[in-house]
Amino acid sequence: AGCHRDPLALDPRARARVARALGAMVWPRALRLAAQLALLPQLAPSAAAVAPVGAWTSELDLLEGLARLHAPGDEDIVALLHTAVARSWWSAARELVAQVRGAGAVSQRVREEVASLAQSAKRGADEFAAYAEATYRGQRQGISDVVPCALQWAQNSTTVFLGVKYAQRWSAPGAIEVVDVKVNLTESSFELEGFGHHSSVRKRYVVNVRLFGDVLPQESSWSAASVGRLTAMLQKAAPGTKWSRLTKEKGGSKHQLTSWLDMQERWAEELSLNAGKKEKPRKSDSAAKDEAKPKTATKPAKGALEVWRKEFFRVWKRCRKALRRPMVAASAGIAVVGLLTAVLVFCRRRGDATDARCAERSAADAAEQRRAQ
Repeated sequence: AGCHRDPLALDPRARARVARALGAMVWPRALRLAAQLALLPQLAPSAAAVAPVGAWTSELDLLEGLARLHAPGDEDIVALLHTAVARSWWSAARELVAQVRGAGAVSQRVREEVASLAQSAKRGADEFAAYAEATYRGQRQGISDVVPCALQWAQNSTTVFLGVKYAQRWSAPGAIEVVDVKVNLTESSFELEGFGHHSSVRKRYVVNVRLFGDVLPQESSWSAASVGRLTAMLQKAAPGTKWSRLTKEKGGSKHQLTSWLDMQERWAEELSLNAGKKEKPRKSDSAAKDEAKPKTATKPAKGALEVWRKEFFRVWKRCRKALRRPMVAASAGIAVVGLLTAVLVFCRRRGDATDARCAERSAADAAEQRRAQ
């Protein structure tokens, strides 16, 4: 129409001015209608760029569509936001919000929709996490990793202080948080069970200790001391007594058992003043029945070391008696001299061989140096 440039190649504002000029001019109706139809897709790009919600097959397609989108309306923005959030296309959602913000002021409706969608997504994620955690906590079967907890203990005249760490050794790292902790304290034992994670592996932490003496469960207590630990205060049934150890058995415990040095230093003076006697370990029913039976004279069991010692002295006495005879003494002397001579000859030959090897090596090194020069 007399323009030196293609009207479709103009920017949106120039195209709008051209359309208004064409509409204002008194041209034939057919020419004006044709011009408006030709410029309509360029004047309303948002209607052509926004595809139906189900048309996007991937987040990449949506991002490419957003790159072609110019001046979208609120309805298009809300529809695209719902699509991106529903399909967890967070990159596309951020790009859409940034594009709308860069185009100018954001409408109140778009702001409300963004806040509502973000809150709904967060609430759904929190509910799913809570449900998964509750379901996982209830799992008890199939946990094969059982960890005996490390223990440390101290005492005063009335109380036994017990520290539990959710790890196999006191110096090793363990579970930071243990849930579903169950403590069973009786007059003669302390038992614990809990579930926690260490190195991304779910494990079951247990304590099963038969105590040296009796305690009062109703007057004892336990609490979570710090991260990954538990402390218990066991009230002695017989105050004023001193326990020789924590467990009834001597050694052989599956728990690493150490002394609680800080508590020992704190209560050492009180224990020495008020603990007048040592408590003997409790005896089981079978042991009590055995003591009730009449005792028969039995010989004390001999250790292997004692048997070997006696055998050595018996042989030594026989040798001393044999050496009193002249022929035996002479034969023994000759044997000792021959043994010493053989040892000396062996050492001499070994030294000569070593010297020869050293001399050969020195000669070879000297020859190599001469060749290098």
